[in-house]
Parts: sequence; structure tokens; C-alpha cells
Amino acid sequence: MAAGTYGTYRGMAWVPWIRWEDNTIQCAPAGLDTMEQVKEYAERKSIENGMKYVIL
Repeated sequence: MAAGTYGTYRGMAWVPWIRWEDNTIQCAPAGLDTMEQVKEYAERKSIENGMKYVIL
């Protein structure tokens, strides 16, 4: 498995979730293939909405 790509567990893909400061939880959007892309997306949205986040 390439560095930074999502892992699988028994053939099921692991999909990251983003928890925002207001306690809402969002599945990472389709098309983001690496954790680096998810982090970039969350950082960009964090700046737009003014909330901190945690990637689960």
C-alpha cells in the first residue's frame, strides 16, 4: 500500500470522517484519495467556516 493512501480491512475501504468544532461530523468527500488531500480539504473548509476540526 502506498504511503498516505487509505487502508482496507477485509476488502472494505476505510473512509476518514471530519469532526467540526460545533460537533457535526462529515464524511470526507468522494475523490479525496489520500490523507494529505483530506487534511488539505479540512484546512481549507476550516478557514472558510472558522471552525477547528479533528480527522477521525
